[in-house]
Amino acid sequence: MENGFFYTTKELLTNPGNSIRRFIEGDRTKHFKPIGYLVATSILYVFIKHLFHFDELLELQNKDKVVSETYLSLLNWATEHQNYSNLFEIIFLATFTTILYRKKEYNFFEYFVLFTYLTGFFMLIGILGLSFTYFTNNRLFFKFSEYFGFIYFSWGLGKFLSENKWTAYIKTFFVYLISVISFFGLLLLSGIILDYIKINM
Repeated sequence: MENGFFYTTKELLTNPGNSIRRFIEGDRTKHFKPIGYLVATSILYVFIKHLFHFDELLELQNKDKVVSETYLSLLNWATEHQNYSNLFEIIFLATFTTILYRKKEYNFFEYFVLFTYLTGFFMLIGILGLSFTYFTNNRLFFKFSEYFGFIYFSWGLGKFLSENKWTAYIKTFFVYLISVISFFGLLLLSGIILDYIKINM
């Protein structure tokens, strides 16, 4: 518990901002590496999702959002390939945070490390949501885990930047929201363009 995966998880649960800041500043002996942590938690998330047969549920949720068949295919691909979709979302998050907080001393790569850790822990929150949903047969737990994840990202970024005012947390929530919208907006735009090309070829 004093180093590695479980130490990193404990730190991300109790004090994500300071813990990740220490890692970026060079205190890395106790931390599990960010990419390794994300890969491990994403694999665990996918395993639990398959074990509890949530693939069908997520596909049904995606069908409710369908605007184009290609978009649905891309959305299902993103759901099935969690590591890749996480990576794309992290790139959006790091990019928008770098732009909106350009007066801070951190650069894109440092924000990339931050969001890699936060996303890794978000996978664990998702696992709890899937587990409670499976054992209670109540989909509200899965939805709640997603909403709690939004709050966690805002809190983690706010603590990392040492922003303690409530207005700062609203700003960090906005960063997360615009990044997620951009990611899914890109999928939607790609789907519409590809459908248009198919129809007109």
